[in-house]
Amino acid sequence: MKVIKLSLVPDKDVPEFKRMAFTTTERPLREVLYYGLHPLGLTRAFDGYWDSSNLASVVADRLNLNEHVIPGLKEFGHAQEITASKRQYGYASVRVEDDEALDALKHFAEAVYFAEDLAYPGLVEVARRRLARHWTHETAREMLKQKFWAFNEQRRFLKEKSEKVTLKAKGDVDNFNLAEILTVDDFRNDDKLLVGHGIPGAVNFRRSTALQSFTTQDGIVALVPAIRSFEVRIAASGEKEVHALNSVHYRCRLLDGRIRLVPELNLGDDKGCRERARAIAGELARGGARFCFTLEIEEAEKLLPRAKLLFPELSYAKDEAGKEAVSDASIRADVALKNYAVGAVVTDRLCNKSMAKLLEQYQEKVSGTKDEMVERLVSVMVRLYSQSEKALARYFRRGFVKLGENSKMSPQVFEPPIDERGLRHSVVALYVLKHLRGSRILSPDWENTAYTVEDLARALVSRRVNVEGAFVRTA
Repeated sequence: MKVIKLSLVPDKDVPEFKRMAFTTTERPLREVLYYGLHPLGLTRAFDGYWDSSNLASVVADRLNLNEHVIPGLKEFGHAQEITASKRQYGYASVRVEDDEALDALKHFAEAVYFAEDLAYPGLVEVARRRLARHWTHETAREMLKQKFWAFNEQRRFLKEKSEKVTLKAKGDVDNFNLAEILTVDDFRNDDKLLVGHGIPGAVNFRRSTALQSFTTQDGIVALVPAIRSFEVRIAASGEKEVHALNSVHYRCRLLDGRIRLVPELNLGDDKGCRERARAIAGELARGGARFCFTLEIEEAEKLLPRAKLLFPELSYAKDEAGKEAVSDASIRADVALKNYAVGAVVTDRLCNKSMAKLLEQYQEKVSGTKDEMVERLVSVMVRLYSQSEKALARYFRRGFVKLGENSKMSPQVFEPPIDERGLRHSVVALYVLKHLRGSRILSPDWENTAYTVEDLARALVSRRVNVEGAFVRTA
């Protein structure tokens, strides 16, 4: 697998300082996983092109750590904060060489110089020597203009250096070769001018040891100690290319030195997905596995290019590289359990006009303040609950169990045979709150006596309580 190798090399223009240089090299999957090497070009989703690792912003954060800043330069503005380059929208290349993470490192390579401990006088001296080697009329002219903004001051300064200089207008400056009239020493007290013209680009420095915060001893980019999860698409036997209709999507986890593969079998997949998953397991697994199976790391690597491997969950910013992968599956519609939920309840967020219209349906007074209307609404809910309690008990008699909060089922709304006007879901919500035991078991055989129906109705309308989640029948 391709990874990024970094090193520091002397800058071509200012060899006294170093720049970041990078190459790509190959490393086996085992090293990538166990040493957390950044897998070049693979940190994106199967259906996307954008780098999901946040490598650029995390490398920038590490370069900005105080321990990597050179104190002797910070106070002079040469240890500025480094920021990641903005993503170029429209970037849709799938070539490894065009990887966004690599582009980010190229940006840093152009933006930062690296050095050991360096004092500001040393920086000025390096700039002075470089200017002396590359002294030109153009450089002298720009430094003169920045040193003296007014034309009269420029003329006076030049007359002091040479009596031959005759200037009547600003344009006359170019009639003389300033590189012969002026020298670098004429600006020896202008440190900013010397550094600004003597060092190309943005003069921003970090310690040479900064690279060690995001590379291995061999200089390979690695921001996490290990990578324990990734994804792979494996094509059916005999297929030469990998695409959604001839392959199975697996969530993979590094476990005890081997890779556990768990397929995603969702309702949206084509009908042949399960058959392909069963055939792939039968071909690659040991012990007659039907869907999930385990491979040695080298065995998984040998599947390439029949398999396409990506690391969309490798997010350095969220530190999720070692997070356990979760595979999604769903039950076919013909065998799925029916599940239910409470519909939308009425709350005090309802505008006065809509609340008045609702109260009118129950022959209630519609004038007054918002608080008065809310209280009448609570009274109507309590009355309807009392009238519907027996019908609700019959509806919920078989009992329901509330599913976990992370359930991905799509429930249908509870529809007991009670008043179907605007407060029906609110009355059902009251019943659920009154008969939900241990936040999980919904049964008419148990009742919450700690709160009255009126208390629950008022809390429901004011949004201090809610009834969320899906329920399934217990019998």
